Amino acid sequence: MNPLIILFTALVLASTSTDGDTLASAPESTVTAPVPPARSGHTTIYDPVRRRLIVFGGDGASDVWALSLGQTPPRWTELAPTGIPPRANYGHTAIYDPKRHRMIVFGGVQTDNELSNEVWALSLSNLRWRKLNALGIPPAPREWHSAIYDPVRDRMIVHGGWTSPDGVLDDVWALDLSSGPTWSRLLASPSPPGHRYHSALYDERRDRMLVFSGSGRVGAPRVVWSLSLSTGQWTALGTTGCWPPGVPYGRPAFVDAANDRMIVDGGVDGGVWFLSLESLAWSRIVSFDAPIPRDGQTATFDPVHRQMIVFGGYSTFGTADGTDLADSWAFDVDARTWSEVAASGGSGGDAAVDDPHETELGPVPSVGDLVASRGYPFFGRDGRISTRLCIARGFVRSRSTTISPTSSGWSAQPCFAAEPLPNAVATLPGMR
Repeated sequence: MNPLIILFTALVLASTSTDGDTLASAPESTVTAPVPPARSGHTTIYDPVRRRLIVFGGDGASDVWALSLGQTPPRWTELAPTGIPPRANYGHTAIYDPKRHRMIVFGGVQTDNELSNEVWALSLSNLRWRKLNALGIPPAPREWHSAIYDPVRDRMIVHGGWTSPDGVLDDVWALDLSSGPTWSRLLASPSPPGHRYHSALYDERRDRMLVFSGSGRVGAPRVVWSLSLSTGQWTALGTTGCWPPGVPYGRPAFVDAANDRMIVDGGVDGGVWFLSLESLAWSRIVSFDAPIPRDGQTATFDPVHRQMIVFGGYSTFGTADGTDLADSWAFDVDARTWSEVAASGGSGGDAAVDDPHETELGPVPSVGDLVASRGYPFFGRDGRISTRLCIARGFVRSRSTTISPTSSGWSAQPCFAAEPLPNAVATLPGMR
């Protein structure tokens, strides 16, 4: 699962939104709690005016929560919007509309298991829900699509997803927010393979949308695609290095504009990947204190503290049937360390190892060693175990490795690499 969380460079905002709602009029909340209920398939956006995250929906949920990042420690608050809210939703998208200081929600699966193509807006000034009755022919109802905000043209761009009976989609739609709003289909070409569970993000420097990961037709999971928002031209980017393995789940991603790179949360494989948008070279960051692998989580960039906030998701780690999660974690994109957010005992972690070549540093441990180690084995929904870093009884392996049961035992499948790479040497903190 992956709710697709679409991030973009925040714009400077005035203290009054264009729809006339003043920021001072916004009620903070009527209900408070230490943490939202566990969930996956939700969305999270960053509100730059109040420096907070806004979480909406997820499996069977229609509530709205805010995580304040402007205080220490951060604090969760359940918001109480007015107006008629959308039905409980998952597999939808949400973007931040900076000109009107609001969150826009599109599509997803509603409580009656019906696919939706409705558009809803939540004013972040006065916390009021409103359904947007857009003009034009709308996209087909869908789930697990992606959406970004195009600040140059003041529009929301929607790509892909899944619908019935057509299956995985490869279309691109624009919702003009400047007047109307109004839907139109973009005849982008050549069309990439269909995507769902993927990530899409806005590259401001090059005025393009980047699409990565997820599942769909052959070729969808591992290729980074670029859509020029000025010409409508799709391009498959020729990346190098050791990229994240293709998995049938999403990997939340965002652009770190200050360092001109894409940052990807590993999800089911754990770890974090960086993609230089200049050289198109992948590198992987491995650390000893990352949260347990998961899918269906959100990963949102806090540009003030320069950290990625991961919330919720679905995991089968330590459980027979799997469970939704309610934890929050922060990854410092400069120090490359993890810490737990809004939880007692949360603290900064060990320094990470930047190993762009993903080479083996020691013998491979047994499955028993993995379970007993500080590494995090993850039993995915397909019954496989994925390990991001194994530190067990003196064994170290800094490689994205999938261990799958076969009729003859266990076999390891290394990470995908664009080309043969030289050996790397790394010193791991705490290892002798």
